[in-house]
Order: sequence, then C-alpha cells, then structure tokens
Amino acid sequence: ITIDGEDAKDFDDAVYAEKINDKEWKIIVSIADVSFYIKENSILDKKAKLRGNSIYFPNMVIPMFPEEISNNLCSLRENEKKLCLSVEIKITNDGKKISHKFYKSIIKPKKRFTYQQIEELINSNFSNKTNHNKKLLTSIKHLYHVYKILKKQSIQRGCLNLKISDKIFLFDNTHTSLEVKEIESSESHQLIEEFMILANVCAAEEISKVDNENVYRVHEKPSPEKINDLIKFIGSPYDKMLKNKISTTTFNYIIKKLEKEKGVQSVNQIILRSQSQAKYNNFNKGHFGLALKNYVHFTSPIRRYSDLLIHRKLNQIINDFSQNNNNSKDNLKSICDHISKTERIAVQAERKTSDRMISYIYSKKINEKFTGCIISTKKFGVFVSINNGLAEGLIQKKHLPKDIYIFNEKNETLKGINNGIVFRTGLMLLVSIRETDILNGNLSLNYLKLI
Repeated sequence: ITIDGEDAKDFDDAVYAEKINDKEWKIIVSIADVSFYIKENSILDKKAKLRGNSIYFPNMVIPMFPEEISNNLCSLRENEKKLCLSVEIKITNDGKKISHKFYKSIIKPKKRFTYQQIEELINSNFSNKTNHNKKLLTSIKHLYHVYKILKKQSIQRGCLNLKISDKIFLFDNTHTSLEVKEIESSESHQLIEEFMILANVCAAEEISKVDNENVYRVHEKPSPEKINDLIKFIGSPYDKMLKNKISTTTFNYIIKKLEKEKGVQSVNQIILRSQSQAKYNNFNKGHFGLALKNYVHFTSPIRRYSDLLIHRKLNQIINDFSQNNNNSKDNLKSICDHISKTERIAVQAERKTSDRMISYIYSKKINEKFTGCIISTKKFGVFVSINNGLAEGLIQKKHLPKDIYIFNEKNETLKGINNGIVFRTGLMLLVSIRETDILNGNLSLNYLKLI
C-alpha cells in the first residue's frame, strides 16, 4: 500500500510487512525506479541536477521532473504496475536487523491510503467500519506492529525526540489563504518515517560495502556557539550537562524536563534552532539527530536528486557493476555541495511564502490578543512566537513598556533600568497584532503584559 497526504500526487514509496514466525518480521519497502527512465547526462537528468529537488509551497509544487514523470509515469498509483527498486528487510521482535536485500521489481499497489485514513484505523483499533478487504486490514495491522518495534528501537538508540508541529494552510476557491492551522505529527506519519529511515540505513550500508565515498546525508553536532545560545535559555542545572556532553540523549532529557515548565512548543523550537543544518557530503560524518553512523537518502527519487544518485549506485551493485559510473570523486563533492545549496534555497523560498501567507492571514487579526514566547532577544527588540508556534513577530524596543533598556549581548537580554523587567528567551508574554507587512512576510506586535 501507499500512505501519503490527501493532496499528494507523486507517490515515491509503497510499504509491506508480514510476520515470518513468533520472533521475526519481513518488511518490503518499494521505491519508484526513476533511474530506469532518467539516464545519466540526459537532458532530463541535467535539468533535475540543476534544480536539485522539488519545491513544495502551501498551494502548489514546482516538481524536479516534468509532471508526466513525477505524477504519472513513476508515481506508484493504486492498481497500476510500476517499476521499483525494492529492499526486503528481516528484523527481530526487538528491532534488530537480521538481513536486507535490494532487487528490481514491478509492483501494483493494492490501495492508496491517506495519513488520516490510517490514523482513523489505528484509533479504532483496526475495526473494519470501512469494509476493507480482510487481507488488506491484516497487512496494515502488521505495518503498525512493525512500526511500534522500529519506534521503540529508535528511542533506545537516542533519536532526537523533537515535537515540532507542522502547518497547513486553508484556501478559498480563488486560492487566497484563509487560515493556518497546526498539524501534530500523527502515528501514521511516524509509521512511514520509521520505514523510510530503515530503508535509507539499508541503502547506506549496502553502498558502503563497495565504496566509502557516497552522497551521504550528514547532520553534525551543534556548534559551540549554538550550544552557548541554548544555555542562555535553559540555564542551570542543564548548562552543566551540555558543557559536559553534547548528545541526543542529553537533549531528549532536557526536552522532557523543560516541557511542563516552559511549554512544549517553546522548548522544542529553541532546541531545533540550536541544531546544525543537515546537508549532503561525499564523506560520512554520521547523522546526529537520528543517532545513526551511516545514512543516505534513498526513498524519494521523484523529488530529490540525491536519491536518484543513490538508486544509480544500487543499480550498479545489483547489476554487479555492469554500468559505468561517470561521477568522479571531485564531481561527487561538487554535486553534494550543489544539492545542499538548492535544498537551502528551496527551504528559504518555502518559508518566505509561508511567512507572506501568515502575514496576510494575521492582517485580518489586528489588535487580537495572543499568548507568546520570546524566541530571540536583540538590541532593537524581541522576537516572539505566537499561537503555539504558528506565527512569529517582532516587538520593537520602542513598543515595550516605556523605559531605558540595556542590551546584554553575552546573555541576550534587554533590561529596563527603572522597571527592572528583563526580556529574555523563553519569557511568556501577552501580545497583540500591531501591523503586518505582507510583501516581506513580517508581523509587528504590541506588548501587553508578562504572563
């Protein structure tokens, strides 16, 4: 089956699980074989390399490949035979991987599910109110059982446990944004994430058997500067923990302890801001956030050029190196640098578009009151996250309670000389919308009172 968002059109992956015996499970992750159609150095390949990735805006997509390829030819649509690169994985009940095997395949997805449909089945304990085929329902139960095994193993190895909500925009018939809402990560989303992470790990291990240089997805430890910024927010006694050992286990402990004190969104946002940016590298530096030593992107070749390169490497292994590899070591480095850059450009474009839409939505909410949390303190004012992280705005220093404020650069605080108020990261406020700048995607806020 495939499990994707309700408005998805390009389906990269299909998943399957079955019980072998009381101790073992078999998993199959099948990924669209884009490499069969997109030959190296073809015009389509060069164009895709230039773009680096698809760009996803709230109401449209700029695909890496023409839509005939991304939404039709390669997309794993329900009851249509499609070419895939599959990995069959065997694990134990405690999540230990026994084996994996990559092979070319032709699959016909039995059913296209949305995350919401799978979530409803999970919440109903798989009661068959929708009259699904009995074998299909059993298969989904198996997927869920394996997910729970993989999730437990992920927690045990110390995967960074950030609870960051996503945003969804609602539009009217003229494509004008009406509202923005929070979407929490559901178990159906996490199910697919865990299966994709496992498949990516298998791909990394398979390629590492024959080649040390590769298109690795790396995520390094936070820099000392970012750790110092985090320490300013969390203070004692957690500052000593971070100075002694920077690890995902330490971060997870801090998140759990501080969530009740400072709120889930504020803590998770601050921890997220302290992390290094994930990127592509031809040398393996591990993935800090996932607590993995060996990681690549394999599961989304329709929308990421990095994954297409991994598919080509795996095809060479399957074909016993019968194909020539034109990527020299120097060229591999330049490709990694390039697709890391295109990813950053795409993220910036996506964020800027979201900021503009949010600014437009909040332009209808002038003078409305919101609870906010300071996420950054500067000489000229404080940046505040409002509405549970849905939006961010600036309270300029001149709009704080009337006083002379001294900025402490070391501690990143603004302190009033007469009123004694100290504005710092993590402080909770009541604010209102002052004005909006839709073109630049900015919100200006009024300070009302401390909470």
